[in-house]
Amino acid sequence: MSFSFKTYHNHILSHSEKCLQKEIFYSFLGTTQEEENRASQNIQTHIQDFQDILYYSTLNGGKRLRFLLVCAVADIYNISLDIAEKPATAVELIHCYSLIHDDLPAMDNDTMRRGKLTTHKKFGEANAILAGSTLLTLAFEVLNRDDNGLTDWQTRRLSTLLARTSGNRGIVMGQYLDINTHKNTLDSLQTHKINALKTGELFRFSVISALLLNKNYSSQEERSLTEYAHYLGQLFQTLDDLDDLDDIDKNYPSLNEENHIDEILKTKKICANLAINAHKSLEYYGKKANMLHNLIDFLLEKNKIVT
Repeated sequence: MSFSFKTYHNHILSHSEKCLQKEIFYSFLGTTQEEENRASQNIQTHIQDFQDILYYSTLNGGKRLRFLLVCAVADIYNISLDIAEKPATAVELIHCYSLIHDDLPAMDNDTMRRGKLTTHKKFGEANAILAGSTLLTLAFEVLNRDDNGLTDWQTRRLSTLLARTSGNRGIVMGQYLDINTHKNTLDSLQTHKINALKTGELFRFSVISALLLNKNYSSQEERSLTEYAHYLGQLFQTLDDLDDLDDIDKNYPSLNEENHIDEILKTKKICANLAINAHKSLEYYGKKANMLHNLIDFLLEKNKIVT
C-alpha cells in the first residue's frame, strides 16, 4: 500500500464525515428554523435528540469504502469532488441505514459495532428503526436536491440505480436470503449470490454512479467497473469470513486443529484469487485506476494476505 493511498484514504475519511454531518444537519433545518416558534421546548428537545441518534449512527468510524470508490472513479474522469460527493454521500447513507437494520434483534441481533453499542442497544429498537428509515430516505433527498449539480438525466439514473441497489434487487434481498437460509446448506455459488446482493451491489452502485457523472462512457468501461465491483465485493465479504475464523482461533484455542487451520488457509487462497481477478478487471484503465488497485492491496495488507 502506497503512502499516497493512505493520504487519499485519510482525506476521504475526513471529507465523508463532513458530508454526512452536513446532510443530516440540513435535513433538520426546515423543522428547527420554521417551526421553533410554534413548537414547545419539549418538542424541540426531542427533535434534537433524534438528530443526535442520526449522528451517532453515521459518524461512528468505518472505512468509507463506498464513498472512496465513487471519488476514485470520479478522479479517473476528472470529475470534481463537489459533484462526486453527492452520490458518494447517498451510498454511505444507505450503507449506514442497512447496518442499523441488520443489527436489530429481528435480524442479526448484534450489540456492538465498531467498538460502540449498536443503535438499538443505545437508543432503543423503535428509535433505531426510525433512524435507519430516515437515512434511507435522506439518501434520495441528497440526490434530488435542486442544487446538487447534477443534470435531470443523471438524477433520474442515479435515483433509479440506488433504489434497485437498496431494495429487492440488492441489499434487502441479500439480507432476506441471509436470514431465511441455513448457511451450512449453501454451496459456494449460493453464498456468492448472497454476498453479491448484500455487499457487491453497493460497491457496484459506487463505481457506476461515478461513471454516470461522466455522461459519455463505453460498454467496456461499464463492464470493467462492474467486474471490479463484483470481485471487490466478494473479496470484502470473504475477508469478513476470514476475520470470523481468526476470532474462533483466538477465542477457542482448543479448536485450533488441522481442519480449522486448513479452512483459514483455504479462505486466504480464495481472497488472493479474488484480488487477482479484481486487479485484472481494471486492465482497460491502466495506470489511471491506481487508487482502485491500491484499495485491493489495502484490504489484503490489513489481513496479511499475499497474492
